[in-house]
Amino acid sequence: MERFKYQAEIDALINKGKKMPDIFSPENKEAYRFVFCRSVINHLPVYIQQPQRALKDKAVVEGYALSCFETKDAADKMQQRLAAKFNAIGDSLCCGIIENPDGMITAASPVSRHFELFEFEDCDLSTKFKVIKTYGNF
Repeated sequence: MERFKYQAEIDALINKGKKMPDIFSPENKEAYRFVFCRSVINHLPVYIQQPQRALKDKAVVEGYALSCFETKDAADKMQQRLAAKFNAIGDSLCCGIIENPDGMITAASPVSRHFELFEFEDCDLSTKFKVIKTYGNF
């Protein structure tokens, strides 16, 4: 079985009693993600970007997964909701296709259309995701 990026961190949370969510093969799923459009676009989970969040008692395994949306519209709606509260969600939106060798995904929320990608070790989304929109409020 493939190993996830951040497998050691995920295992540490599971050893503390945290649960891995149900995950599935992506089957060439189109996905949208918030990113910062700096010199290099990196796709990093929140607990890697902000390690202090992983130290809290309420830490969840999903903190080592990448946040994604099924549609551009769903991502735009979430960006509008979150931009007023947080400036760390990203200044741009990128899009790409998640294939089975990239990792495993959670089921999307029927309301927000949000899902998580647990990347396999060799996954490199920077080669397959492209920025499609820049948000003007950053």
